[in-house]
Amino acid sequence: MDNIGSPSKINGNLPKCVVQILKNKKKIAIIGPYPPPYGGISVHIQRVLAQLESSEIRYYDFYNETKNSGYHGNFYLFYSKITKMYSLLRLFLSPYKLIHHHSPDLRIRIILGILGLMGKNVYLHIHGASLKNALNAGGIKGILMQKVIKHVHILADNYEIMQIAKKNHAKSVTMIDAFIPPLYSEAIFTEFCDNHVLNTDNYDAIISMVGWFTYYNQEDLYGFDLLVEVVKELAVKYKILVLVSINGVIAQNLHDDFVEKIEKNNLVENFYLIYEDLTEVWPIYLLSDVFLRLTNTDGNALSINESLWFETPVIASDCIDRPKGTILFKNRDVKSLEKKIEQVILERANLLTCKQKIEKMKTKRFTNRLFKEIYHVEE
Repeated sequence: MDNIGSPSKINGNLPKCVVQILKNKKKIAIIGPYPPPYGGISVHIQRVLAQLESSEIRYYDFYNETKNSGYHGNFYLFYSKITKMYSLLRLFLSPYKLIHHHSPDLRIRIILGILGLMGKNVYLHIHGASLKNALNAGGIKGILMQKVIKHVHILADNYEIMQIAKKNHAKSVTMIDAFIPPLYSEAIFTEFCDNHVLNTDNYDAIISMVGWFTYYNQEDLYGFDLLVEVVKELAVKYKILVLVSINGVIAQNLHDDFVEKIEKNNLVENFYLIYEDLTEVWPIYLLSDVFLRLTNTDGNALSINESLWFETPVIASDCIDRPKGTILFKNRDVKSLEKKIEQVILERANLLTCKQKIEKMKTKRFTNRLFKEIYHVEE
């Protein structure tokens, strides 16, 4: 890609505002959250920005939706009414090559759809069920979304999202894997192990899980209720430790019920709960024999792809199509989940050890279509 800041490309005698406009014609605007807190979307953005920052050429602007994130680069605020108004005005006035929006904020999607109607090159990245819910919601917002989707490009995390976008006549639809793997860092892994001393050799199985305490369709979205029930059954036969990285608590009652059930069923020794914002979550995949994704709905879950990337088996609900290699259980079915976990426990001798996983990480390579086919830049 051309060095857009080079004197050979931009005349140094041009007014500063004109120079900025010329630069912005080459730039990408990325809108979304940056961790902490950690979640599928924020981690994806973290990975994307890390890839972009590895280049010597700054060809993007980041509009950060997280007030207290860990991002240390240059960015524009996008988390309050005032900062959103300012940033939306900037997006309208700046001739970006494209605008790439990640979050399920329906109002912002509609506004960006209007910018698409006005000729802006807008991409809405759909990571879960939010687009389907918005289009089926009815009311003025639902109607407006049905109208403006025709003027935006849709990046879909899975086949179901792609079909919904096509049915509603989006400007273009691309199904693209949101997964961008982290690089193994000995310093980060050592930091995690120093802060969380775990005697993993003393157990028949180490299970891991990541999630938020929140509802979807009046059910525990991440399946923490299922987790307690299945551990209660398995703990009768096996010594199990469950590492749970808690991204946040939206529904306090779900969290309180979860903790109460652990204590009531004498499972305190079987759970290790992590509430802190981790530098990276992948150390728990390396330490685990199996990772669980118990959600009752999903997009293209980054945690599944990351766990598989780190050579750790994954058991996930069958609520949507899952990545190749994922072990499926019947959604919201404790007995089905128990059976799948027990199969992994019985085959533990055939799994890679933590040290073997780390050795494989050192030689793995990965490419993502987002950079070449959407951003049109080399990774």
